[in-house]
Amino acid sequence: MKVYRNNALYVQKEDVKYVKELGSKSFIREFIKDRNIDLDTVNRYDFIKCKNPKERIFFEFQDYILDYDDYKDLSLTDLTKISENMNKSYNNILNDLERDNISKEELLDARSELIKIECSYSSIENMILRKKGTLKFNIPGEESKIGRKKMIKILSK
Repeated sequence: MKVYRNNALYVQKEDVKYVKELGSKSFIREFIKDRNIDLDTVNRYDFIKCKNPKERIFFEFQDYILDYDDYKDLSLTDLTKISENMNKSYNNILNDLERDNISKEELLDARSELIKIECSYSSIENMILRKKGTLKFNIPGEESKIGRKKMIKILSK
């Protein structure tokens, strides 16, 4: 997922991994090195702030990385329907790959599409689990609101 807050773009660590898989290795290598990030840690739900316009533009154009604000207010039913449709698309591509006369170029395109769907699907599933309360992770800009509410509650006692 990506999140826009206070004129900044944040990208979830998990999605950076998908971008790396899609072949943007040199860009991602520099992005990771600049921040000393380990993509293989349990903190895959953490968000990373884009530090410069080049990074922001790059991630803005990765449309398979879902914008949290576009989905946050959807119901569990709507999110589940989106998830099911993504799953159907994924399976349709897999079924298409079973043809005998598939070219190498078609295989590469299909691989890329499958990874993009996996990335989007993972974000939708994470949003579903977060709404159900079974997965917890902070969204940039939201944790401070929660902290303020707790502080106000404590101080008003």
